[in-house]
Amino acid sequence: MKGYVNQDNSENASRDRAPEIISIKQYRNIKRNLEEMEATNFDSIIAIPCNGSQDWHEIAEHSALFYYYEVCRKLKLKNKFMADTMSFYNQYQIGYIRSLGVDAIRQNLKKVDLYKAEERRAHFTIFKLKKSFTEAEIKALEHAENERRLHNLTVADTNNLDPELHQILVNLAIRLHRICNSRLDRLSSQTIGVDIIRLIDDALEKYHQLTLIQKGSKEKILDKLHAMRKDIYLILIKVKVIGEAKLWDLELCASISEPLNAAKEEIEKNLRKLIKKEKSNDRTN
Repeated sequence: MKGYVNQDNSENASRDRAPEIISIKQYRNIKRNLEEMEATNFDSIIAIPCNGSQDWHEIAEHSALFYYYEVCRKLKLKNKFMADTMSFYNQYQIGYIRSLGVDAIRQNLKKVDLYKAEERRAHFTIFKLKKSFTEAEIKALEHAENERRLHNLTVADTNNLDPELHQILVNLAIRLHRICNSRLDRLSSQTIGVDIIRLIDDALEKYHQLTLIQKGSKEKILDKLHAMRKDIYLILIKVKVIGEAKLWDLELCASISEPLNAAKEEIEKNLRKLIKKEKSNDRTN
């Protein structure tokens, strides 16, 4: 295959190659390029150097989903798949996994019979897989990861779980925190930006409160759902104000409003389901 190197040569080159020395500025630039590559990655594991001269490599976004669920889970590896909560600059939307060197990644891919070929492109080591993932399969993996993280964060029995709503809220929180800090002027970030962050954090907090309410407590559940819908509705209004004030362009406003509307629709679906069930119980009684 053109563009991919011979398997044996790549292994020798990897063993002979000294670890790259990566500065924090270089890492941020490489990470930004990786995010762009991952948006259209359906069949590769892409690794980048991420830690000075220690030879640690990072796998993120789609690559991290593929590696964790198709490799780490099957081989029962202890690699941690983490949300990118510590980065101040461009954050990963899904998360990342780290590995010492690339040899272990290659060996693990071979163990599960996914390794096809590889390419070294600047700072990127790209492992081509024997299979390609569809958009639906990637979305299913995102849902699975969202549920896994939610389960790990839970300290008590949970009810009323809605992984899809939770994922939408988490992604919104990550993105809104970032763009309200970086895409608004100082005055606006400290006024309307603060309002938006408070509202999305409040909606996410209410979701977690909702999971701790017993299923029989219908009034409490309804109250939380109504309050979450109000938070989302208010953010939608504030995004419209920001757009009309020309602080964000139309494309950015639309890209934020779309998941906000999806969250609102998911909340309203849960409300309708609960109200319908309540009416059905009343008729039965």
